[in-house]
Amino acid sequence: MGLRSLLKAQVKKTLGMSGSSSTPGTPIPSPKSNPPPPAMRPAPAPAPAPTPAPAVELSEEERVKQEKVARHFEKARKGVLRFVEKAGGRASLADMHSHSEMRYFIGHQKFSRLMEGLTGEGLLLFHASEGEGELTDAGRDYIA
Repeated sequence: MGLRSLLKAQVKKTLGMSGSSSTPGTPIPSPKSNPPPPAMRPAPAPAPAPTPAPAVELSEEERVKQEKVARHFEKARKGVLRFVEKAGGRASLADMHSHSEMRYFIGHQKFSRLMEGLTGEGLLLFHASEGEGELTDAGRDYIA
């Protein structure tokens, strides 16, 4: 008997197969048990509900800083609306962005939030096809 035959016989013996029952090309059964059908499997456990972040108490200094930032942002909102009013009620997006950046140091991302707020509240209409903002009556009342 050759080495290959000895190894083959040892593998079959380990897997619990008799030496003569196997024919070439017959798949060797896996020693692992087959998993139960999907209907028999237990349902997966539901995902735990996200826990809300604990309320963070701000120090007095941090609270004051946040109030200053909020006041500055509000000042910038009114400033942009006044700028549009002085421009005749319509101004290009580029001009409003430049004004907010130069005067109030409100850059790209904050300018986007500022514009979303102004248009969302109906204080400013934005005409995308022309790239211009138009002051509404509510916007005039807001800055008055």
